[in-house]
Amino acid sequence: MKEQEKIAPGKPAEMKEVRLVLPLKRKWFLAIGRGEKTVEYRKFGYYWAVRLQRINPGDIIEFRLGYSAVNTIHAKFVGMDVGSCPYEGFDGDYYRIKFEVIEKGGFRKGGEA
Repeated sequence: MKEQEKIAPGKPAEMKEVRLVLPLKRKWFLAIGRGEKTVEYRKFGYYWAVRLQRINPGDIIEFRLGYSAVNTIHAKFVGMDVGSCPYEGFDGDYYRIKFEVIEKGGFRKGGEA
């Protein structure tokens, strides 16, 4: 096995079931992995309202690099509110999903966080 290919560790027995999966672009995935980003933004509207209504504080969010199940970061959902997004080009209201990283899953070449 190459040094670059770290296989995902097994899910700890005490970890809850994943309640929400959020695919991310590389820029945002790496920022979360480095601890620079602790809030995820999703456009306010019906699509995300349906998905976000089923999560509660303490539930597990799985961030994925794109749609791959290989590069993952697990986080504990802390809370959510609605407001603006601080990043340029993102206008309007957003769900602001607050989280704490609890586990960086497996990373393969190019997915290091």
